[in-house]
Amino acid sequence: MAEATLKPKEALVWSLENYVVVKIKGGKLIRGKLKGFDVHLNLTLSGAQQILEDGQFKSLGDVIIRGDVVVFVVFPALQYKGEQ
Repeated sequence: MAEATLKPKEALVWSLENYVVVKIKGGKLIRGKLKGFDVHLNLTLSGAQQILEDGQFKSLGDVIIRGDVVVFVVFPALQYKGEQ
């Protein structure tokens, strides 16, 4: 069975209203519900929390992350049925 792959924009669309983890420059990890994004990879997260080094969480509320500081995004495990 072939594995389906998503293009980055498709992965973002599929991840809307789901929790993602974003690593930003400087090494910070932020998780929150993805509410929106644009072509520059600016991300809007609701209920965001910073994941601290000791595994604790620091509440940030609603945040906008500029696309130029995004290192990577961890998407939720979603079922996707792509073209075969």
